[in-house]
Amino acid sequence: MLNIEIRGERYKVNDKGEIQRTDMEDTISGEWVFLGVSFHHWRTGVDILFHPNTNPRNYIGGILWDRDHGTVRAWGGSYNGILPRITRAWKEKG
Repeated sequence: MLNIEIRGERYKVNDKGEIQRTDMEDTISGEWVFLGVSFHHWRTGVDILFHPNTNPRNYIGGILWDRDHGTVRAWGGSYNGILPRITRAWKEKG
């Protein structure tokens, strides 16, 4: 199980890439999928695709890309005046 922290919130990602919010629900719906990360705000695609064997440190500093109910998007907005990026990433058994 991959754990990522972004905007001060923690998310879990299983080996299929399905995302779970750790603060709201205990189950994974399968409709929200981690696709990977990009490293420049002008980038229109993913630089590092998600793979369960990728070193989690490779995602740190990246802008998260996901597919939520069929819509592909890069996370945007601002967090403390900057784009939200992955600040921590680690694996745990689960």
